[in-house]
Parts: sequence; C-alpha cells; structure tokens
Amino acid sequence: MKITSNLPFVAADGQVYYAYDLEEWPFQGKTIYEVIRIMAGKPLFMEEHLERLKQSGLTLGMPMEGIEAAVAEDMKQVVAHCEIKDNNLKIVAGYLESGAFSYVVFPVKSFYPPKDYYENGVKTVLMHVERENPNAKVINTELSTKVDNLRETTDIFEGLLVDSEGRITEGSRSNVFFVQGDRLLTPRSNHVLLGITRQKLLAAIEELGIAFEEAEIRASEAYLYDACFITGTSIGLLPVAQIDDQKINSPGNPILKKLQEGYDRIVQTSLEKIDWE
Repeated sequence: MKITSNLPFVAADGQVYYAYDLEEWPFQGKTIYEVIRIMAGKPLFMEEHLERLKQSGLTLGMPMEGIEAAVAEDMKQVVAHCEIKDNNLKIVAGYLESGAFSYVVFPVKSFYPPKDYYENGVKTVLMHVERENPNAKVINTELSTKVDNLRETTDIFEGLLVDSEGRITEGSRSNVFFVQGDRLLTPRSNHVLLGITRQKLLAAIEELGIAFEEAEIRASEAYLYDACFITGTSIGLLPVAQIDDQKINSPGNPILKKLQEGYDRIVQTSLEKIDWE
C-alpha cells in the first residue's frame, strides 16, 4: 500500500519515520482504517475513532488488543514531529505479507469545505453501490477513486450510495440525513457505517429535543424532503443542494441550522478536554 503522506513524518508500529523512507507498507488482503481530524493541534473524537478501528478489526478477526493506546501514541508523535495544527491523520491496519499484524499512521492531504459550501450546499449524485460489510470501515479503493474523479472533473461533491432495493444508505465517505417538517430521518444503522460525526450528532439531536428516527429513504423520493445534509470527519454537517438533477433547499433549513450550532458546541467541548502538551 502506498503511504500518501502530505507532511514530512509518518509512524508505523511504534516507530517514527521520515515520509520519504516509508512510501509503501506491505499490507496483504483486507485493511481497516480511520481518518481523524487534528484541530488546533488536538485530535477530534480520538477515543471514538480508535474504538471503531478496534471493532472493525475484531469484525474481521484481527488481533486488536492494545491497539488504541499504541495508535494514540504514534498519532501524538506524528503531530509533534510535523507540528500539525489542522490536518487529517489516516490510520491503516492489517496483515503484512509476512503474516504479522501491523498499522501505520500518516498525515493525508485534507480538504475542508469553504464557507460558501455551507451557505449554498453541495451537489451529490446517486450511485448504485453496496458495501460488503457496512459496519466495518474497510478500504474500498475503487469507490473512493470513482468519487475523487467526480470531484476533480465535475462539480459533484459526494456520491450517495443506493442498495439493490432502491434505498439510500450513506455517502461514499459520509452519513446522510433528511429533514421532513420538524422531523429528522436517517437510513437504518444496520445498513451504514456508523460514523463518529453521526454519533456525536445524535447527542446534539437529543439535547435539542428534535424528533428523530431511522427510516428507509427511497432514492426515488429523495427530492421530496425539505432538506438533506451529509456528515463526516472533515465536513462536519454539510448541506446538500442537489441530488442528481433534483434541487433541495437545504442551506436555509432552520432544523439544520440548529443542529450545526449544537454540533459545533460538542466539537469545542471535546477539544477542550484533550491535553497533548
């Protein structure tokens, strides 16, 4: 696997390397991963991300004992060596060609949507794709490459995945929510990767007393909702202005605005609890 670091230092199995000395790592077979955002030099929702990494590994029968503490220390070292203030770190774990279990931590090129994306919303496209195991965060190079190409060659920001029964499940790298009147809906949890931002948003929903349910979201009816937004590590809560050729007036939705404010408070509280000095 290529180590696509955008900064000078990376780490693997407890050792820090110059990025030019570790441009590849010999993983074989399936690999699991997490992407954690560093904000103001601190990892956002690190414990939750590393717990999900552990659970993804256990789902695939990987030896995950002690993985959280080991990866957290390597993350801290990479952040310190690279003097990171705002950038994403990617953690990839799996088996090497030798049969040994291994992990790598490296900074990756990070895109944070500019202000106008939140003010105007983004365009999305429906993609008929199903994940083999949606509750485990397994690398899907084909899907991520396809969406990256869309971003580079069109004004499409994200692909919304549709399963064989015509239901929207999630984004290629995000969770998706819909607003209908005063209710908030999202696809059923057994069909999606349970994103950390999604998890934190649910806490904001409860705090704000907003009616919420998991439901089947038919792709053919997506344009009938009052608003739609996607959630993720780098984007937070991002309004969707268009699905295929159907426009949705999401950016001005009052429920979405309340949720954005509630989520921002949770982010700030989380960062204040971390002491990496």
